[in-house]
Amino acid sequence: MSLYLMKKRMEQSGMTARDEMISDAILTEKIENKRDPSYCDTFFLWINGRKPKDSTKIHPRLYNRKWSSANGHTMKMKTLITEPVKLGDTFHNTKDNTWWICTETDCIDNINYISKLTECNYCLRWQDNNLDIIEYMCFDQNSTQYNSGVTENKNYTITSSQHMITLPLSIDTVCLPYDKKFFLTYDYKNNPFVYKLTQNDMTSFKGLCKITVTQTEKSDKDNIKLGICDYTASSLEDNDLTHISGITPKIIYKGKPVIKLGGNFKTISGIFTDCNGSILNTIGMWTIKCNFMDSLIVIINDNQIRIKVSDLYNDLIGKSFDLIFSDKTKNTFDKMTITVENYT
Repeated sequence: MSLYLMKKRMEQSGMTARDEMISDAILTEKIENKRDPSYCDTFFLWINGRKPKDSTKIHPRLYNRKWSSANGHTMKMKTLITEPVKLGDTFHNTKDNTWWICTETDCIDNINYISKLTECNYCLRWQDNNLDIIEYMCFDQNSTQYNSGVTENKNYTITSSQHMITLPLSIDTVCLPYDKKFFLTYDYKNNPFVYKLTQNDMTSFKGLCKITVTQTEKSDKDNIKLGICDYTASSLEDNDLTHISGITPKIIYKGKPVIKLGGNFKTISGIFTDCNGSILNTIGMWTIKCNFMDSLIVIINDNQIRIKVSDLYNDLIGKSFDLIFSDKTKNTFDKMTITVENYT
């Protein structure tokens, strides 16, 4: 195309030379995005707060992964101009079940967004004034300095460790009061470490909320089972954890997923874990899907199920059935397929 014709086209479109180049760059980015080896097809915007969940799917390129003792796991993310990113945005990679919070972001020449993501290593849980349970994926780092984390004399020992937690700035986090308490542990039962909020920095980092928490003593109101400090019971039953999102059911068994015809009972267990990997004390549901249910001998004891097949049913050899372990709502579940084999 001659320079004259290019200028005429630009005059008719009302675009400057810069606008033309930006438009071409945006189009190129869109075409090449999914072709790039760093493209990730399993990234979703994560909604924190009440009943957290995956939201909009985005189409990023992920690269430059790093790890440091100060900043944990970090990586860079490039997204199209049509998928803007802001500080505090949280993302869920369903492929490896990891969560990431945006700690830096820039719009580059109105063409795309370049962001820095930090991997979330904890799910902070608390109860608001309406007795709703709030959950936020966050980055927790130990900020105890210049001491061992313990102050002691002949009469007493006081823990003094501190942590700094990075959260998205939101209506939930901006309202966190001083002395608000949180569990900060992966083992609520054996190590129920409790921390209270001593500083809430909402201005130094635009879009981010950085709170400092100091270790304190556990009280009788701190609910280990729910992982909620200063818990006040609502209309929900205490032993029903299905109202807490992020619960992951898992089926556990030994050996192969098979049952021997006429053999012993196959014992299978189910557990629930939260976003932090802590095992929760809740009872699930077992469901068997097959067209020969009457041929199975089944014994259920809470989160354990025992199954066997009588040797009278030779026609079942080679057939399979699905075993499902779920929460009471059946919204989250784990499934395994069991095959009937000949007893040898």
